[in-house]
Amino acid sequence: MDLVILDMIMEGDLDGCQLYQQMLDINPEQKALVVSGFSESRQMADAGALGLTTVLEKPVTLPVLSRAIRQTLEEE
Repeated sequence: MDLVILDMIMEGDLDGCQLYQQMLDINPEQKALVVSGFSESRQMADAGALGLTTVLEKPVTLPVLSRAIRQTLEEE
């Protein structure tokens, strides 16, 4: 997968960061960006610690999402 778009808050026991960590365990090169309706500092800190440099706040417009996808895919 080139890129995964995750929501920070998901149903069940996992949040977006926990799911991304599991994905990194399988593929350390997996790229992702997170979309969230909340900006809770612990979750944002967790995202940054995993290397998720792009966290978009809902609602997200198509131009903003498009730019974030392009930037994330171009990151080394």
